[in-house]
Amino acid sequence: MKSSVKAIVAALSSAVICAAPTVATFTGSVAVPAITAEAASNTATYLYGSNYGLNGVMFEINKSNRTADIVGYADTHCTNVTAPETIICSGYTYKVKRVRDNAFNGVTWITKVDLSACTYLESIGNAAFKNTRVNDLKLNTKLTTIGTEAFYNAYITKLRIPGGVKTIGNYAFWFNGLQEVFFQSATVAGLNVDTPLKIQSYAFAKNPGLTHIDTYRKVYDMEPQSFKQTNNVSWYEGVGRNSFYSQYKNCQ
Repeated sequence: MKSSVKAIVAALSSAVICAAPTVATFTGSVAVPAITAEAASNTATYLYGSNYGLNGVMFEINKSNRTADIVGYADTHCTNVTAPETIICSGYTYKVKRVRDNAFNGVTWITKVDLSACTYLESIGNAAFKNTRVNDLKLNTKLTTIGTEAFYNAYITKLRIPGGVKTIGNYAFWFNGLQEVFFQSATVAGLNVDTPLKIQSYAFAKNPGLTHIDTYRKVYDMEPQSFKQTNNVSWYEGVGRNSFYSQYKNCQ
């Protein structure tokens, strides 16, 4: 009898040791959402204070209205300034709304700026990219303001002004080496076809290589000398060419 009991105990012990472990399941448990590739690509790294970095670019966040400004570079190896429409900081989403004044002023290693994905971006501040080497520029269609000296003394040869822009500041594209400028239609940005584009004094001045202008913006409001020393333009195209030329010839 004792030997039979020992045999049963041994058999049970062996079954417990060899049995595959089971995983407990809980009915109604909340699944943890997967991190999407998009969210991962928009997630910024905390730097200090209210500043976060993403792809070498520094953002300053405003927690009260969930917006973010581009304020400079977070990495001296950053040659391309790019940004998504929103960034994620410490689990919260912020809309990218502005490039701050002087954000990259004098940062000579910046060569490319692509803000075409920033659908909430409203303005590029004064001297934001002054004295850089930007030669490739892409902007969001609904951008409304390009500040004074924003791209002063940069290296842009082909420029596309988005349809949403209402004001281009003084000296914004002064001495860029411009060859071609394309003014996009206001209707592309959802504005009335007759929404004027204000071009302030010297905005495009000192670009003697400028020869080609596409004018799909219909209404312009040019200040004196806004195109000073750009008297080699020989090609005009687009529905706004007559309106543009009537003012342009008095602003050289």
